[in-house]
Amino acid sequence: MTPELIWQYNGKIQNVYKNEQLKIPKEGSFGLLLMNKDTSIFKNKLSSNYTLENLETYNINFGAKQKERLIRQFYLVSKK
Repeated sequence: MTPELIWQYNGKIQNVYKNEQLKIPKEGSFGLLLMNKDTSIFKNKLSSNYTLENLETYNINFGAKQKERLIRQFYLVSKK
């Protein structure tokens, strides 16, 4: 997570992926911000008991130069 994304969110963002281990929150559904390249990793790590729905793309690039690190996909992860 980049400092710019955390600043724009204006709050705490829980890290659910540490040391290549996925720690799924206890809630029935939760939001997940992913870089495009990380989407397949999470789809493979989530069990078949969860659905992953892409709701929106967040791009906080403000200039002409587009940095991939400032673009995230927002997914809603829900228990089936």
